Amino acid sequence: MAVGLVTGIVGAWAWTADPVALRDPTDPCVDAAAEMREVYPPEVRVRLAERFVSPEIAYSLASWQRIQRRLDANADAWRAMARDTCEATRVRGEQSDGTHALRTECLDARLDEMRAILDVLETTQPERVADALVAVAGLPSVSRCDAGPQLAQSTVARGADAGAARALR
Repeated sequence: MAVGLVTGIVGAWAWTADPVALRDPTDPCVDAAAEMREVYPPEVRVRLAERFVSPEIAYSLASWQRIQRRLDANADAWRAMARDTCEATRVRGEQSDGTHALRTECLDARLDEMRAILDVLETTQPERVADALVAVAGLPSVSRCDAGPQLAQSTVARGADAGAARALR
């Protein structure tokens, strides 16, 4: 029962998010979000949901839904920022190649952090679902990668936020 419910919840999200089939092949930023699709594909959502939703843990479904919302929001924000970073340089011409490189480096760091937390979640015991929620909440915002004075500082601090995944180890 719980697995069917989880699969339905995850499947509905996967069907509506990031439709690859609707991409314009002439768009220079068509693959800007491809890396996140590789790191956080629908099958990862399903595996994690099956891992954390347990009938023996009363709060597991609600906790998993909160974790999934945070992971999805992080992935959606990353995709939007990756697209904006590309378009700002290659479409709108409003940012230099140097700024594009800094933003891309920052986004790479956020992607590494997402990958690390997902790797840890895949091995976390279901009874630690509350700890998992805290760890996911600790993922740094991709807003650090927005062009502005904080951008240079966020690329210097790469790896400083690896503590989110360590909380579950």
